[in-house]
Amino acid sequence: MASRREAEASSEQLLVRNSSGNAAFTQQGTIDWAALSRTTVSASIAVMARVSAAGVDPFTIAVGQLMLSKFRLSVLGEHRLTTALSKLPSFSGYGNTLWFGFGIKNIVRTLAMTAEGRNCVMLCASLAEVHSPQMSARILSAMVDLHKGPGSKGLTPSLEQWLSLVKMCSGVLSASPFAVTAEHMMGLAGDVKVAVGAKHKRVAGDPVDVAVALDAIARISNGSLLSVTLIGGSECAWLAAVAHWFFEIDVEFKNAAEQSLEKDSQPTDRPRVLVIFNENSAIQRHFGVVVASETYVIRGLKDNIFEFSEVSNHDITGRVTWQEAIQQTFGESARTLLRQQAVFGSAIGSAARIFQGISKAEPDRGFSRFDIRTWCGYHDSSFGQGYINSAVDLLVELAPLRHKMEAASKASYVDAFGAYQVAIAKLTFLCSCNKCTESPDHKPPFCLPLLAETVIRLI
Repeated sequence: MASRREAEASSEQLLVRNSSGNAAFTQQGTIDWAALSRTTVSASIAVMARVSAAGVDPFTIAVGQLMLSKFRLSVLGEHRLTTALSKLPSFSGYGNTLWFGFGIKNIVRTLAMTAEGRNCVMLCASLAEVHSPQMSARILSAMVDLHKGPGSKGLTPSLEQWLSLVKMCSGVLSASPFAVTAEHMMGLAGDVKVAVGAKHKRVAGDPVDVAVALDAIARISNGSLLSVTLIGGSECAWLAAVAHWFFEIDVEFKNAAEQSLEKDSQPTDRPRVLVIFNENSAIQRHFGVVVASETYVIRGLKDNIFEFSEVSNHDITGRVTWQEAIQQTFGESARTLLRQQAVFGSAIGSAARIFQGISKAEPDRGFSRFDIRTWCGYHDSSFGQGYINSAVDLLVELAPLRHKMEAASKASYVDAFGAYQVAIAKLTFLCSCNKCTESPDHKPPFCLPLLAETVIRLI
């Protein structure tokens, strides 16, 4: 029975072996492309079919496993990744012949059966949590170039192949706190809100710089490097999140004046990853990528005019906690809005009453047949008291406004319509954005009336 179970487990694995038949990778420096060309990939037909269905070439997986074999997950990092994999949703149908989501035979689960495969899943999933798929693929491609060595003529996977691998692993960490941790660390850089104006976007770091920094973290994880200093913007915070969450590496954050912002190591200990938030372009151009043997600068792509455009895949962001989703997304503007409990509560309650009038097609309100036919808010939670209940249940930050909302929702349709207009006018008066004040001076990026209507629309 034991041999049968081992055979079944082996049939579900995708093993990459070198020419000597060993499954483990021993390469610690650049990739030996000559040896890689003699590497064999062994798997059952079923596993290879799932790899093919995912659009990933086995060669890409072999390169990824070899390239990331230097990473050594800590015990806690292993536990966190295992927990994330165990929480992947999967739903069966038609007598377990059809699976939705991450099925029990999903290629991600197969890849995670080996240590090298788990490293691959870990990095691809953590990249996808914060970066766009395209930027994640570019970083992986840059890591391959870093390991190729000078003069290497070996074939490397295309960006499209890395993109397929990233998409395959995307979502593995979505139910874990990793992205929330990354968001908290990026907030230390001064990016205290996720949604920012176009001129103040968080921008990913240069893929080459990120690849160099990831290699340094890998060397810290396997004991070949003691510590590293990262200089740059929010990208450095994501790198620190990876080091902290998967490898239990102590991290410390400092501002441009080298004042400590946060530290999780003991006061007498030297942090193994020190992040200095400094996006001074002049400093970055002067130092380049490597400042010293243990210090790296992560240049932002916004410093390169050829890399940045209004429509780009270079933005990075983590996840916010649901308890403070509005405030963490919209920053000080949201806090100002939530402090106006009477005004904001009246706006939401009046909107609920207006939606009720439309849903019930109240007579003498001027609703046309087209309005009634195209209205989609007929569910009980889309108007009246049901709308208020949904608002409080979905966005707990609105709970203090409940009394004001319920009071406003009991008015007549006409009074509610007028109260809504008055509330928006008051928010316009309180707002200091460029549009409401008609001033060209720099103001907070979010308009209070527009933010209020955004929340009302999202409920």
